[in-house]
Amino acid sequence: RDEAETEADLDRDIRRAKTILSLDAAMNKVDRFLKTHSPRMGRGKRVKEVKSNLTDNESAKMTTSKGTIQGYNGVATVDKKHQIIIDAQAFGEGQEHHTLQPVLEMVEARFKKLGIAENIYQKGTVVTADTGFANEANMKYLHEQRINGYIPDNQFRSRDPKFADQKDKYGKRHQNLPDKGWRETTPASAFQFDPVALTCICPTGEKLSFRGQRATDTGKTRVHFEGRLLQCRHCS
Repeated sequence: RDEAETEADLDRDIRRAKTILSLDAAMNKVDRFLKTHSPRMGRGKRVKEVKSNLTDNESAKMTTSKGTIQGYNGVATVDKKHQIIIDAQAFGEGQEHHTLQPVLEMVEARFKKLGIAENIYQKGTVVTADTGFANEANMKYLHEQRINGYIPDNQFRSRDPKFADQKDKYGKRHQNLPDKGWRETTPASAFQFDPVALTCICPTGEKLSFRGQRATDTGKTRVHFEGRLLQCRHCS
């Protein structure tokens, strides 16, 4: 018993030492970052400090359809006439507003360097961008630089008569999606269970797939069945 207690104490001391080393390394990493970096400011309407990232401080937290990620916003510029990408950049910002000016300046500089045009925007070039670039600063920039640009705001569909009967024609968005939230649970008595053949029929007549059986803490045997996605997707 003395030997066992001695070994346990030794393992505990080793774990404690490793934990201290790990915490010291993390503290030193944060300390070096704070000494070599300045606060990162956002570029929204209200300029405020944004959270920094110790691993890649040029990236940003962005909300996507797959959740919040740490990444970059890719902006590509395309020549519609010749069907080629003339510029592609990555910005560590979730919003696209402030990226329009550096992208257009890069395109202008590239065309000038290649000897195609001294100022590509004065050669009849038309610039179009989506609603993500629509704000007062960008409109002012296009006007001052005499760039023939078209950027719709996020309310343009409500003013365009072509979209007046869109909802009547195609239906409202998400109208066919099921309601979210808790639903009433169907009791087990509503299912047809055969303990001998180990089969189960749901209340709508669909045969469920057998997924095994296991004993509970009380000693009872619980049998598990599961419905396929194609069976249950449109079931009320």
